[in-house]
Amino acid sequence: MPKTTRQWIYGKPVENDKLGPGQFELREVALPELKDGEALVRVKLINIHANTRMRMATRNIPLGETDTGNYACAEVIESRTPTFKKGDIIACQTGWQEYQIISTEAVLQGTESQLNSPKL
Repeated sequence: MPKTTRQWIYGKPVENDKLGPGQFELREVALPELKDGEALVRVKLINIHANTRMRMATRNIPLGETDTGNYACAEVIESRTPTFKKGDIIACQTGWQEYQIISTEAVLQGTESQLNSPKL
């Protein structure tokens, strides 16, 4: 299991309604240990949509944070839950990052954005 993940954060405010690479910063953060009822996923595809831009422009995504409200396609790398098996391809919410720990309960309730996003 990887000990860290690369994560994009919202680093600079949107200016003059122009969104570009300068608004983002890449950092490496530690991943917590996997617990019972959780799975480690590798993010394959993130859905960043118009609502993401609006949340950035209105600062609902705080500077220095990742956006944990994105729906993603991810592959289960390791699992400590019977719900997900290694190799499963699933839809879940993740931050702008390479790996994320998800919980079965949060994914089934659609609240993954509230949980397990590593922070500095």
